[in-house]
Amino acid sequence: MISVLRKRLRREDGFSVIELSVAMILSSLIAASLMTVFYSFSSNSGDLTAKSNVQADARAVISEQVVEIRQAIRADLNADAVESLSEGKLAFYTQNYVTAEIERVVYERKDCVGDECELWVYKYALESFDGIVSTFEATPYESSFLMGHILLDQPMFVGIVLEGDPLAVVETSACDGGSVPCDFPVVSITLRARPHPTTGGASTPVELHEEVRIRSA
Repeated sequence: MISVLRKRLRREDGFSVIELSVAMILSSLIAASLMTVFYSFSSNSGDLTAKSNVQADARAVISEQVVEIRQAIRADLNADAVESLSEGKLAFYTQNYVTAEIERVVYERKDCVGDECELWVYKYALESFDGIVSTFEATPYESSFLMGHILLDQPMFVGIVLEGDPLAVVETSACDGGSVPCDFPVVSITLRARPHPTTGGASTPVELHEEVRIRSA
């Protein structure tokens, strides 16, 4: 059919209705194929960009957490460096590298919609220290949004300690520093986030995991 059309182009007697119809059908098929290839390429490119962006954000967030948790210190003489821990919240004490003052830091997974949440960090300044107990301001001097689309399907924070003979890993999923002490030397962080927009492979969550040893523990 293509050869017939080419021959007809060299002549001046025009095309028949059937020939024009076939030409239009062939053109439509070729255009549809090109659009499919273009859409597939665009979607894959968008997926890779979305996943790359969320990986970069997650690495930055978890790097910040690792540095601060590693430097956690005791704010009270008889307390632990970690104040409290739950699946989506971690409160601990550290030293501000600018003021050299002790401060309270809280990482919290909150404002959840469906299975996705936001991750925030709050920092509280020291109000007073009587030589035994530290008191912190009730209002944070810094409230920062760190990342969105954090998944709820796994605990973000877990305390880890080695106990027994032979040694075995014992995990603490929740502690309050009171009835349940937070005396573990290692904090496990699991950060899972879903790239957005979610098309094709971009819906696969990105997961980063770190185990941080508290230097003062």
